[in-house]
Amino acid sequence: MAGSYEWQADKSILVLRNLLKLRTRVRTRFLAAISAVTSCLAYHAQLTPTKTSDGNRVLFAMPDYVYVSNIASQCNISRYTVYRVLDYLAAIGDLVTHTKFNPLTKEYSPTQIILTESFYIRIGFTYESLKAAVKSVNKDSGKNNEKTKNDLMKQIANDFKQLRPSVRRRLSKSAEGILAKITPSSENAVEGKTVAIPKNKILEGLVGQFTINKGINANDYIGGCAKPSACQVDEFVQNPDYINMLNILKEAGIPVAQRHKQAVEALKNSK
Repeated sequence: MAGSYEWQADKSILVLRNLLKLRTRVRTRFLAAISAVTSCLAYHAQLTPTKTSDGNRVLFAMPDYVYVSNIASQCNISRYTVYRVLDYLAAIGDLVTHTKFNPLTKEYSPTQIILTESFYIRIGFTYESLKAAVKSVNKDSGKNNEKTKNDLMKQIANDFKQLRPSVRRRLSKSAEGILAKITPSSENAVEGKTVAIPKNKILEGLVGQFTINKGINANDYIGGCAKPSACQVDEFVQNPDYINMLNILKEAGIPVAQRHKQAVEALKNSK
């Protein structure tokens, strides 16, 4: 549609040339250039929302790899001619260009080109057909993304089943909660100030019985719970004796992944 459009008879082009005090008739070579450039732009324009250099999301933008030199090469014309066509189309409201200056390199980024609805209406689209085309492309794109996501989920689920039991336990929600919510806060408290350790003979005696294991193996990790609620992580987080017990175990050199289990056992035996 862009390639077959009669640009010579376009009223906007005629008015623009009149304002520029140019002759009404456009040279044949320049008409061929307009047809070639507009065909190239229409072919590459993205009907899915694209992020621009200023952060906005727009329709009908050229991909990053389509810039003036690229268009000139595809149309077999000079870059000057491409810029002249772009200036014409910008003047009649069919496109917008953005050129961003990089103060670090002191260079301008490649000109970003964005077509407007006016361009599509001009070459023969109705607003309804253009809207339907955009909706159709984005709907199909959403389906493809969902299909890709589902395929990825199946693949990861199959790979997860093949993991060693120890690795699956490390990825469990309960283990993640304990390591993320409890350990960092308790360790930061120890670094910032000396934590008062309760003088509980049962706890102190239990610490003395621990075998310090500097290495980490599959048995060091907490087994995953059937249901997250069964772990009752919040119950321990609110217990100051539990936090202090974690600090005792840390000073004793107990691995991070063992501290929760041994702290819970110590608290139960102290009751």
